[in-house]
Amino acid sequence: MKQMSQEEAKRICDRVMSLSRADECRVSIQGTRAGNIRTAQNSVSTAGLNQDTQMSISVAFGKRQGTTTLNEFDDKALERAVRRAEDIARLAPENPEFMPAVGKQEFKASNTYFKETAAIDPEYRAEVAAQSINLAKKNKLVTAGFFLDTMGFEVIANSNGVFGY
Repeated sequence: MKQMSQEEAKRICDRVMSLSRADECRVSIQGTRAGNIRTAQNSVSTAGLNQDTQMSISVAFGKRQGTTTLNEFDDKALERAVRRAEDIARLAPENPEFMPAVGKQEFKASNTYFKETAAIDPEYRAEVAAQSINLAKKNKLVTAGFFLDTMGFEVIANSNGVFGY
């Protein structure tokens, strides 16, 4: 998965906000990439990679809310999703526990992205598994293991000016 840049995320969130006719709009985007390799009885048994980026759009007309999710980010898909969320909100009953979106806030930057983790690929996972298996064989042992690496990002935004990446 290509890590979505802050600029790209902001552009997408701004586009969603501009399309919405609701009283308020909230957007969240989550992207993940998880790779793994499993070993059993001194051999590799499975390996896999899962990548996904999803967006959730929630809108409100008064206390009526509608939410939709999507994993396409072109203009047509964004517009369809906004309209779908708005249609759902119009049909929904009022939510007596509705909480309006928070106002604009500043978020401190947090450096939680590590290039070394993002660079892990199938070859590296296989090397790690081979080292474990070879060490076990050398010592006349049987090994089993599971190696998992994950990277991801999260974005939040709303029509009150909130944006966090």
